[in-house]
Amino acid sequence: MEPKYESGLQRVNLTRHIAGIADLIQLAFGNNLDAEAQRAVKEMHILSRTGPLLWLLRSISDSSSNWQQGFVFLRDEHIIGSVGAQLSDCGPHAWLIANLAVHPEFRRKGIGRQLMQAALERACRQGAHYVVLQVNDDNTEAIPLYENLGFVTVTIRTTWERRQSNAPRLIKTGHDLQLRQATSSDWREELALLEEFRPVGLNWTSPFRVDHIKPSPWRTVGNLINARREERWIAICDGKVVGWFHLLSQAGASHQLQMIVRTEWRPELEKIILVRSLHRLRHLPWPIRLEHPSDEAQELLHEQGFRVVRTLRWMKKHLR
Repeated sequence: MEPKYESGLQRVNLTRHIAGIADLIQLAFGNNLDAEAQRAVKEMHILSRTGPLLWLLRSISDSSSNWQQGFVFLRDEHIIGSVGAQLSDCGPHAWLIANLAVHPEFRRKGIGRQLMQAALERACRQGAHYVVLQVNDDNTEAIPLYENLGFVTVTIRTTWERRQSNAPRLIKTGHDLQLRQATSSDWREELALLEEFRPVGLNWTSPFRVDHIKPSPWRTVGNLINARREERWIAICDGKVVGWFHLLSQAGASHQLQMIVRTEWRPELEKIILVRSLHRLRHLPWPIRLEHPSDEAQELLHEQGFRVVRTLRWMKKHLR
């Protein structure tokens, strides 16, 4: 006989809820799910059918990984609302809120607010000092809810994509500027630049985490095993790192490009870095994706064949 579950707000239980959460995310976000999110939903459906393995994952999650510290809202045993909560990779005091979803037929009934408040209280009890989230910049329903709960905008970033395989001619750098691949001894300067220009929490959706800057033989081995190609480059002037870019390539997936340029070196260095990146990837067939502040380098990116995929607003709330 199937067990009966109460309606209302509940903590996520992987063995009971994962398939329903996947269905709800697919319904709520529809065509707005990118390829990575679609893969994640597919993996959730696969996990829901693994039986004992999912029970093991739940045991591990409850004790260590914390990747499912979220909540669901049930009505007649059906999941009509969900929200994810987890530790970020920025330390024990930073938490992430993800995938707040409410069934279209049950919106504007306070369910989203209840889910968010439960997730925030959970993060606070676990020692979080602040939480961050991302939301589509044109989501006129969710953004006012988050603002009402005390979230403020940290940054707005746009994902761009280029599907052309050609590359522009390389641009020569001046004598006062050196552009070279980063070595293991450069990691402290790289880390300082990323910590200065990448707001806390942005590592969540990035293919490159800040802690990957520090040399690690395990990451090198992992890249070999997974057939990944990774490059980090720095631009130096008068002994100071003034620009940085990172390339990550893997067969069958979009190439990932990230770049940072100090304000006083824009837009000239941005163009040098972007052209060098396209040149490095010119023989590989898959699209190139770049996440970048929405108000920067727009003309340059359009000029080089990039098109906007989506724009996300990053929001943050202090709890303590």
